[in-house]
Amino acid sequence: MRQIGFSLLLAAAVGLSACSFGRFGELQRNLSELENLGAFHGHIECDGCAGGRRIVVALYEGEDGWRVDNYAVAADDGFFLVRVHRGRKYRVVAFEDRNVNGAFDRGEPVAIGSGVEEISQNDRPKGLNLRLGASDRVDVALVRALSSLANAEQLSLPISFGNQANLDDPQFDPALGGLGLWRAADFFTQIGGGVYLLSPFERGKVPVFFVHGAGGTPREFAYLISGLDTAKFQPIVFQYPSGLRLSASAEMLTRLTQALQKQYGFTQYAIVAHSMGGLVAMASLREHGAAEAQGKRVLVTLATPWGGHEAAAWGVKYAPTAIPSWIDVEPGSEFLSGLFEVPSSGPGFSHFLLFAFGGQNGDGVVRLGSQLRPLAQMRAVKVVGFDESHASILESPGARSYVYTALQQEF
Repeated sequence: MRQIGFSLLLAAAVGLSACSFGRFGELQRNLSELENLGAFHGHIECDGCAGGRRIVVALYEGEDGWRVDNYAVAADDGFFLVRVHRGRKYRVVAFEDRNVNGAFDRGEPVAIGSGVEEISQNDRPKGLNLRLGASDRVDVALVRALSSLANAEQLSLPISFGNQANLDDPQFDPALGGLGLWRAADFFTQIGGGVYLLSPFERGKVPVFFVHGAGGTPREFAYLISGLDTAKFQPIVFQYPSGLRLSASAEMLTRLTQALQKQYGFTQYAIVAHSMGGLVAMASLREHGAAEAQGKRVLVTLATPWGGHEAAAWGVKYAPTAIPSWIDVEPGSEFLSGLFEVPSSGPGFSHFLLFAFGGQNGDGVVRLGSQLRPLAQMRAVKVVGFDESHASILESPGARSYVYTALQQEF
């Protein structure tokens, strides 16, 4: 949550900038597009595949039968993500394109979803696991629909499921943090986001996921990552459009983490999160069993607004259109109220709460009372403060040293 994110919010909310209303126009357009954006994701298993491409197709019910809405080619490890439209009923079909002709042919291994899937207005992306098998029971209507696949326009949603990247890469440009905050739909279709490996994955290392805040990008963690013990830890960054509702961002983080777990087999990992990213990380861990016995999770948060931020309340009340994440960061929001309803503490989970006090009434962006919300302190194994600003804590030698100490202690 960079200072510029809240400065823009306050200025826009009280109408101080004429150009801000153009920004709100873009926001409204993007929210409309997000309302129509749905997705299926999952994993394809195939014991008898011959090495061909595995294609996943979303078919919807048209007046003349099943029609192709969109399709995607699964990754080498079987993971897929197919962008679709909300409000339609779908059959999801996967097959191995053995002859690489972009169409389904009789005899190719196939899997058909168990039923008709409908993505309604408020649904999150739906998860489906499919296993390819014999194709002799594919009915004529589906074969006819799949035969038109080569002529269908593919709609992209370039989410990274562990692509390798460098922090200097263009998708991590700081300017794109604003795109993700104000124009989430454009961010999804142009950048995608997701989880990125900063080096080839090595089994035996402990993955450390870095989660940025509002208006941020993974590049903000360059200093923290640069001194990480890479003989022991595997740095991974999570990039997401920070204008989304926080539950949706948390779900995205969880699904991508689970995808990497399935691919690489690790059972323990850490998350290092800044500002609003701490809320996203905690929600992800809470909803999906941070204290489960089969693995260990460690969360280190820096300058996180556990009690919310007044600027978000201003934006929700006065702005022409509210950025969705503002709704969750507003003090007393349903999201914040429920964040600690289910205890995350336990033998499999540790939270290190780092706060900053080097600015007016806190770190200059997030007030101290919000960073030190009593429930957050109660659930943390350690609470440590640094004489830094909201942004400078990411460049602080003392804070970096403490992050490393916490990781070494826990792993």
